[in-house]
Amino acid sequence: ISAAGRARAVEIGQQARNAATAALTSVLAPLPHYRGQPSALIASIVVALGRQLQLPDVELDRLRVAALLHDVGKVAVPQEILDKPSALTSAEWRTVVQHPRIGQVILEQAAALKDAVPIILHHHERFAGHGYPYGLRANEIPLGARIVAIADAYDAMVHDRPYKRAMSH
Repeated sequence: ISAAGRARAVEIGQQARNAATAALTSVLAPLPHYRGQPSALIASIVVALGRQLQLPDVELDRLRVAALLHDVGKVAVPQEILDKPSALTSAEWRTVVQHPRIGQVILEQAAALKDAVPIILHHHERFAGHGYPYGLRANEIPLGARIVAIADAYDAMVHDRPYKRAMSH
């Protein structure tokens, strides 16, 4: 990839990451602070600590996002448990301590976009091996990439292109 292409790809990827973070924090924002609301204070503290430890920028960003979303799993804990002014029962406590795992499930769903990477990477490979970027052939090409390639080819055929008129179905 050219330096300019890589820089643009990183920029767009970061915008997507920021959009995903913003979408999750917007779910948390209307909730009371103890229900998992994004904490700018916690984020600033972890970034400051990370800087003191001379962590790389990529790790500082990961810490910042994790700090903002560390209690995202509390969205699945009933409000009456989180608002309870007295001691929790053992059953209520078992519910509360599930919030990190619930947060994991939420973030795994957001990270599922990463599963699309091999499909995106290889959707221009061709069964006979004359595609790109790696010249993969036959079953070396992920099934999802082959399926997307078929639909992409169909779309190209039935829509006008600057270099070719569309054909009918």
